[in-house]
Amino acid sequence: MAKTSGSRSIAGLGNYTFPSTSDLVADVQSWLTNPQSNFGWILISQSEGTPRTARRLGSSENPSTAPSLVIQFNAPAQATPPTIDTQPQSQTVAPGASVTFNIIAAGTAPLSYQWKFNTSDLSGATSATLALSKVQATDAGNYTVVVSNAGGSVTSSPATLTVLNPATPPTITLQPERGV
Repeated sequence: MAKTSGSRSIAGLGNYTFPSTSDLVADVQSWLTNPQSNFGWILISQSEGTPRTARRLGSSENPSTAPSLVIQFNAPAQATPPTIDTQPQSQTVAPGASVTFNIIAAGTAPLSYQWKFNTSDLSGATSATLALSKVQATDAGNYTVVVSNAGGSVTSSPATLTVLNPATPPTITLQPERGV
């Protein structure tokens, strides 16, 4: 038995709209992809065994009463792939400093972000801004962000974080001689 792709209660004559379902959409898409498979739909009564529940439908034999099927299809808008308008900038800081990397991207919303440190995803770093606090030498490296939407994805240029070595106090290696 064929699968029901749409159903609706019908009372009397008139135009009826069937709610969109994934099966109904699949039927229509199948007809678009393979028109020779379009044999239409059969309208059946929910209680065919009950007398006097049949519906009379016109046919192509009498054009004035022929049923028609009108399909209104609203194609989803094509998503514009993301682009990066402002790349994150490299920074050089002292140990213990705070750093913020920013990116400005455009494209069809919603945009999603995933920051990476030396090619590895940073957990929870999923906004247009990446804030790091109390950076240490182990935080030094390249930071990139992948911006994605339904239209695709784009990866930023790397922003390099350089963390300076702590200043080493001067040492005296040779004492001056005292005058004799």
